[in-house]
Amino acid sequence: MTRRFARRAGLLAAVLLVTACADGAGDSAHSEAEVISPSTSSFSEHCNPLTASDLAPPDRPLPIPAQAPRPAHRDLAYAGTSAAQKLDLYLPAHADPGGAPLIVLIHGGGFIQGDKSHPVNLHVVSSQLARGYAVASLNYRLSCEAPFPAGAQDVKAAVRWLRVHAPEYGIDPGRFVAWGPSSGAYMATLLAVTGDQRTQFDDDSLGNPGVSSAVQGAVAWYGPYDFGKMGAQFEADTPKACKGKVLKHDVANSPESIWFRGPLQSTLEKSFEANPATYLPTASKLPPINFAAGDSDCVVPHEQTQDMYRAVKAAGGRTTLAVVPHAGHDLRVAVAQLEPALAFADSITKN
Repeated sequence: MTRRFARRAGLLAAVLLVTACADGAGDSAHSEAEVISPSTSSFSEHCNPLTASDLAPPDRPLPIPAQAPRPAHRDLAYAGTSAAQKLDLYLPAHADPGGAPLIVLIHGGGFIQGDKSHPVNLHVVSSQLARGYAVASLNYRLSCEAPFPAGAQDVKAAVRWLRVHAPEYGIDPGRFVAWGPSSGAYMATLLAVTGDQRTQFDDDSLGNPGVSSAVQGAVAWYGPYDFGKMGAQFEADTPKACKGKVLKHDVANSPESIWFRGPLQSTLEKSFEANPATYLPTASKLPPINFAAGDSDCVVPHEQTQDMYRAVKAAGGRTTLAVVPHAGHDLRVAVAQLEPALAFADSITKN
């Protein structure tokens, strides 16, 4: 495998998580966990040399669309703090007289890696465009550049920017659906839960203060939410497909520990602040959320998705849950759930 391809293949931006995994968790045919080498507990030492070429190559070729859609507008800057604060905007072929509904697409990557333009992302975008959606695919500050809550602040800033500029691009500012896998699912859920309330995730210095960052719905695939519980959940229930190997979240160099700048069990206050469920009691209005995960996930326990679904439901929110049999942290969830997710988005934006 060439260095160029390895660099290109580091993270699945729309439907996969490739994360920092010291032990290489996952089943051999479909694992999306990869190994960072060398391993270290020093955040600066761990992050500074990290490039896609430091990662083990994917265990199967990534599917690249024969005719990948191209963004109508590439690298639009939604804030000015970092070069990462950019988005690609895709527009549907046929304009909606009232403005197209928008999918805010947020890549995965364990908060530590990922990109808005990964080839697999384009498969999702193609289906969304064909359904009449505009799509804004976001980049945001990753954990090696800036710790929690910077990336989440960026995502909310992007939504504010998109709402302000919606008329300019033929978008309906009242029909936004956040969508993401893994850490992108976390971001999408956080947008849904905190859109109507002021939290630490709102940073006015990133632009457009006072503009709503609310979304009208969210699609969340196999996300992490209650970070401090993931290790215990894997200990209590390790999927058979994982063959005893799962991503270790409580170690000092796990993706979440790097984001929090400390081991998870020593930063439980940050885990509480980060958990979208923390903000459910103070949310006056909850948009619908569609959750999905695979029951053989070796990277993020599928119980994370189940617990978040139950919390939203208990808070009175409209929500759905699909647990895909034999699926891991991988394409099988996307294959099974793309059409249901689009139908869910349609029920929010087109009725």
